[in-house]
Amino acid sequence: MEDVKPPTPTQIDLGKKAMMGVLEDSNNKYDSNLYESVIKGKGQNVGDPRRLEDYYGTKVAYAANAMQLKADQYGVKIDPGQLYSMAALYVLNNVNAGYVAEKNGDSSQISLQKYPPTNPDLYDLFGLAGQTTLDGEGNLMVINNLPAVVKDVLDNSLTPDAGIVRLRDINGDLQKLITTSTRDGAGGYLSLDALPDYILEYDGKTAEEKILRYELDMISGINNIMPEEARIMNPEYNKVAEGSTYFPDQEQRKAEEKEEFLSQFNVDEQNRPSSSKDYFSEADAQADLEKMGLEGEYEVKKRTGTTYRNKNRYYISRRVRFIND
Repeated sequence: MEDVKPPTPTQIDLGKKAMMGVLEDSNNKYDSNLYESVIKGKGQNVGDPRRLEDYYGTKVAYAANAMQLKADQYGVKIDPGQLYSMAALYVLNNVNAGYVAEKNGDSSQISLQKYPPTNPDLYDLFGLAGQTTLDGEGNLMVINNLPAVVKDVLDNSLTPDAGIVRLRDINGDLQKLITTSTRDGAGGYLSLDALPDYILEYDGKTAEEKILRYELDMISGINNIMPEEARIMNPEYNKVAEGSTYFPDQEQRKAEEKEEFLSQFNVDEQNRPSSSKDYFSEADAQADLEKMGLEGEYEVKKRTGTTYRNKNRYYISRRVRFIND
C-alpha cells in the first residue's frame, strides 16, 4: 500500500486557508473558543512559535493527501475544490472533540486536541462530502460506494475484529439514518398522510406496515454488502418477513374493533348501524370517524333543534344514498 506523501509548502498553505475558512464560518458547530484557546493559543503575534496555525495547517494538508490517495486506490472521485475543506473539517472535528473533552475533564479524548488523526477511512470521507444521507427517493446516497467502504475497512484495520467492529458501527449509523426519517419527534411511526410517495408505494394498509417494509428493503441492501459478522437486523422486521401473519391479525383486530364500535349505534329500519352517540365537539366525532375507517360511508353531523340537549352536539351518521349515486 502506497504511503501518504508529506505535504509541500504550497499544500500546507492551502491547508491553513481551508482551516481558517471553516473556523470563520458562522455555521460551524465548534466550541466558540477553539481558535483563541487552541489554534492561536498564547501567541499574540503572527510568527510567534506558540501560534499553531502552521502545525494544524500541516495536519489538514496531510489529511488532504491521505484522502486523495485513498480515493485513487478505491476508484472514488473527490471534487478537487472540496478536498481541503473536507480535510479541514476532519481535522477540526477531532481537535474540537479533544478540546471539549479537556474542558469536561474527560481524559479519554484529550489527545485528539494536539494529535488529531489525518487518515480518514472512506466512510469518513463520504460523510464529509455529505454522501451519508438519503436522496429524494429515500435511497442511501452512499449505497453504490458501500462495497468500497467495506473493502477499505477490512484492508486497513489493525485486526480483523477491529474491522468488524467498525463495519457494525457504520451499519448502525446507516440504519439509524433510515429509521430516523420515518419516525416523528416522539419516536413513533409517521402517519400515512405524512409519508412520502416512495414509502406509500410499499405494500400495506397501515403506516407501520409500509414503513417497516421500506426500512427492511433499505436495511437488507446494506446487510447484503456487509460481511456476515457485521450484519444487523432488528427483530421488529419479523412483522413483515415472508410468511408473517402479524399484520393480517392486526387487520382482523381492527375489523372487530370497528364492529364493536358500530354495535353501539342506533339502527335504521333495515337494522343497519345508523347514528352514534352524541359528541360534545365536532373534532372528537371526526377523530372516531377516521380512527374506525368510516369515511365515505358515514359522516359527522350537528344536531338540529333549539333544546339544550341538541345545542352544540355532534354525531356520526350513515350517509344518505340516492338511487343514482
